[in-house]
Amino acid sequence: SGSGALVSASYARTRAALAAVASGSGHMKIGCLGDSTQMGAYSLGSGTATADNRKVSHTPFFAAALNSVEHPAISASFVGDSLSNAIATYDPRCTITSGWISSSVLGAGGKMIQNSTTTTSFQFLPNEPVDTFDIYYAKNTGLATFSVGRAGDTGSGTISAVAAAGVGKYTFVGALCNVPLAINRIAGGGVFIIAIDAYNSAQKSIRCHNIGWSGSRVSDWIDASTAFGPLPSLKALGCDHYIITTGINEWGLLTDLATYKTQLTTLIDALLTVGDVSLCTGYPSQKSGTTLAVQKTYIDAIYAVAGSRNLVINDVWLKIGSWEQGNAFGYYSYSLHPGKALLQLKAESDAAMILSL
Repeated sequence: SGSGALVSASYARTRAALAAVASGSGHMKIGCLGDSTQMGAYSLGSGTATADNRKVSHTPFFAAALNSVEHPAISASFVGDSLSNAIATYDPRCTITSGWISSSVLGAGGKMIQNSTTTTSFQFLPNEPVDTFDIYYAKNTGLATFSVGRAGDTGSGTISAVAAAGVGKYTFVGALCNVPLAINRIAGGGVFIIAIDAYNSAQKSIRCHNIGWSGSRVSDWIDASTAFGPLPSLKALGCDHYIITTGINEWGLLTDLATYKTQLTTLIDALLTVGDVSLCTGYPSQKSGTTLAVQKTYIDAIYAVAGSRNLVINDVWLKIGSWEQGNAFGYYSYSLHPGKALLQLKAESDAAMILSL
């Protein structure tokens, strides 16, 4: 193990989705799942909650890498409060008004955005012109009705989240423009927004979702204690391919290896019911925190699980060698967190991996 070689797998759904985008007959969705290194924490060494950290994170580089080889791709979605209570700072495409908070209720990508008290709006302004928004939200008895609309569009949608527990999806279609989507609670209990996927319906593209969640581990991602929790909502996103980057927080907290392998297998098996899955090893972290020998045991665990499910692996850990080696090349910005150059390197190698399938 630890060779970094790609293993053979079918990946029929990935190839079919790529072909659909190339022919202009359909879209593709790729979910990039990971921890704080995925969401871009400290990517410029300036703290976790600056706006530039979202821009200088894995997924915009991933979309750019796909675009550079003539595979049209966008990174215009929002998936949860990945930082916990700092979404409007980390991602200023989001505007939080009175009554809207980062919820203690968790979904894909961390905390949901919640309003249980006011009728003011939560707004999301994509980073490029779009005409379609897929809004994912929690459903349950005792929740609210809410509206979805945009300034300049005629009409709006009204959604009731009062239903059996689960994940709801509402698609709002308006004019092609760069105007914020506004979600307003109307009445009842709470509104819980999990994700917003924004795109131009006429331009078939690869829609790249940044599902980074600071401090999270695989044990968080497989939480299905509610029908709208992290694992059910990850599945509800319906990605054609999920890239799972894992390891750093497991070896940092010395998660039991057998438990880790079981949990990672559970996650993979659940997502394989929706789309294809590939794995990426975590970035090397400082030896003073976790020795390379210990880190290697978790890398071996990732390979063992990948082998059991015949999955491809992008072994970033092997490519860098160690935090100390990578840091000498300017790859790290803070502690175990990768900087811009390393995030771009990983994103480009992820893109190459996807296109090789």
